Amino acid sequence: MENRNFKGLAEDIVATIREPLVILDDDLRVIFANSSFFSTFKVSPEETLGRFIFELGNRQWDIPELKHLLRETILKGTPFEDFLVKHDFERIGRKAMVLNARPIKRKGERLILLAIEDITERYTAEERFRRLYKVLYLINAVHRLISPHKEKVEFLQEVCRTFTGTKDFSGAQVYLFEDKGERLRSVARSGSEEAFESTKEVIPQLLERVVEERRPIIIEGMEGRPSGVFLEEKKEKRLFSIGAFPLFVEGPLGVFIFITEVANAFREEEKEYLRGVTEDIALALDLIEAERRLEESKRRYQAIFEGAPDIMGIIDREGRILALNRRIEEELGWKVEELLGKDLRDVKVLTEQSVQVAHSHLMHLLNEGVIPPPFEIECMRKDGTVVPYEVNAFPLNYGGEASEIQFIMRNISLRKEAEEAIRTSKERLKEVLFGATKALIEIIEERDPYTRGHSEGVARLAVAIGQRMGLSHEEITGLYIAGLLHDVGKVAIPLEILVKPGKLEEKETALIREHPTLGYEVLKEIDFPWPVALVALQHHERLDGSGYPKGLKGKEITLEARIIAVADVLDAMSHHRPYRPARKMEEVIDELRKGRGRLYDEKVVDICLDLLRESPDLLGETKSQGN
Repeated sequence: MENRNFKGLAEDIVATIREPLVILDDDLRVIFANSSFFSTFKVSPEETLGRFIFELGNRQWDIPELKHLLRETILKGTPFEDFLVKHDFERIGRKAMVLNARPIKRKGERLILLAIEDITERYTAEERFRRLYKVLYLINAVHRLISPHKEKVEFLQEVCRTFTGTKDFSGAQVYLFEDKGERLRSVARSGSEEAFESTKEVIPQLLERVVEERRPIIIEGMEGRPSGVFLEEKKEKRLFSIGAFPLFVEGPLGVFIFITEVANAFREEEKEYLRGVTEDIALALDLIEAERRLEESKRRYQAIFEGAPDIMGIIDREGRILALNRRIEEELGWKVEELLGKDLRDVKVLTEQSVQVAHSHLMHLLNEGVIPPPFEIECMRKDGTVVPYEVNAFPLNYGGEASEIQFIMRNISLRKEAEEAIRTSKERLKEVLFGATKALIEIIEERDPYTRGHSEGVARLAVAIGQRMGLSHEEITGLYIAGLLHDVGKVAIPLEILVKPGKLEEKETALIREHPTLGYEVLKEIDFPWPVALVALQHHERLDGSGYPKGLKGKEITLEARIIAVADVLDAMSHHRPYRPARKMEEVIDELRKGRGRLYDEKVVDICLDLLRESPDLLGETKSQGN
């Protein structure tokens, strides 16, 4: 009686406990369950009592390891604690339960008291914390891997191994664009072959979608093939989820693929963290590529620097020489090593005056940010010979401030010699021209009998036009001198070209077209009170810019040159030349009319045509007057 009362009391106590409790016999059948068990799992005593525990519900307890532990408890009296079961229960959904078992002996019977604790909320919170901790760990790990000095594939392979090393990811794979962004290629991956095999069919479409939509794409619950050893030959289906995240900076770089067996691994919160990780990976790839381009640029610059035909170098704000190419050894005999680190003002490469000139220009560039025009200095070879150089200098900006200067020094010895030769030649020519304008014209016309009287004729026509335009006496005098000397540059043209019959070759035509410039170079040295040199330079320019040598237009051409241009065409066309006969007056007039306002000044042409109407023999008169 007392035992029965104690048993009843025990059952009453068990019944009032809030956690689900069951008692199993030695066959692992349920012989008792408290009310909390029935309410928690929403089952009735009829579908519970007397049944094997592994047959309950949707066989949620049919777990090989749990079977093993329960049998050990029956056979050896070994208790167990905190056995975790995560399952989608038939009537209450997905739950996390912790099982604790204790052996019970009753009148020779071996029983098991099985206590079940619902830890779903705690487990969910812990799991969420664990997942977020893992993601934060991954972010930190990826940041530690970032280095601009790594190769892309090396970096990505390390990142993939980092993800799969957490055991939360069965696979990680990176695809990058190649062929100018037209094709994706797998460059790094880590993980189980089963994971990749189970997802390979969806990868191409997934990649296409991610690139097109530029957002993460998630596919949940892809069924994998069974693998591994399972207790009691139970074959479990493995479900994989796959997440594809774009790698994008200013443009698409590629796609990062994550494969996991963890349920709901890509919740919104985790997805945002993973998006942040992949953004960092993309930035790291961009950094690595920028470093690669920088290194490549450095190599190219070094090749240009060392292979340059001129002396190149760099100095800092204090004037210290930071870099020099080997060209200085070839040209001046100074070894690079004996100049590096020295102050520009202390080395003996520059003459004393040139040191001051160079230092002034370079410091002005650094302090004011104004790039100086090319300037000349004198350098000394190691043997003491002085050599002229032209210097170009440019600031090197680091972080927006010019802290260093790159300079290029070009040997201009040959140019100086040429300039001296030209200067000497001009002096000789100027001496000939001074006070001998008439004599020079006679020399020109003696050389070219076909143009005899041409300069005089142009001068007189120009005077007639100028008078009709109302120019002053002084201006008309200058116009007359300019007309006489407009073709003075032809002195430098070989006679055989000037008198050559037939069409000139291209080189010969080019040489003929140099005579305005040659004439200008000569006449600009003479201190005329009129724009004689400019007229010589511009008399073949045309209003529409089709003339030479500079292609000037409209008012860019001086009035005197516009007058001489019309007079020159009129006289030249109406007289015989070796390469063509004289044109008829109707043809000459037609040419002027066609070019009026387009090639020639309108007012000048109109006055010229008026003069011809008033005096049909105007050209003959000027010619006879010239003779």
